[in-house]
Amino acid sequence: MTVPSLPHARRWLGATAIGMAALLGGCVVAPVSPGYTYTTYGDPPPVRYEVVPVSPYPAYVWTPGVWMWGGARYNWRPGYWGPSHHHGWGGGGRWRGRY
Repeated sequence: MTVPSLPHARRWLGATAIGMAALLGGCVVAPVSPGYTYTTYGDPPPVRYEVVPVSPYPAYVWTPGVWMWGGARYNWRPGYWGPSHHHGWGGGGRWRGRY
């Protein structure tokens, strides 16, 4: 086994250092913020009162309308009749505890 000469060792060491810097340059950790920040969009408009039509089927439940944020403004999503959900969800957007 031969020992590399000093110029070759410096070139190899320099190439290794540049390669490691390039690899580790992508390992940047974002600074930790001091706390959570929330974006507020203002209050939604007042609730719209809807006339609840007759249920199309006896097992359906009414889900009332709600204001949803649409990216630039609030949009009204009207209420609807739908089948009752299982797994704890009941009509009207209320959670029914099962325990």
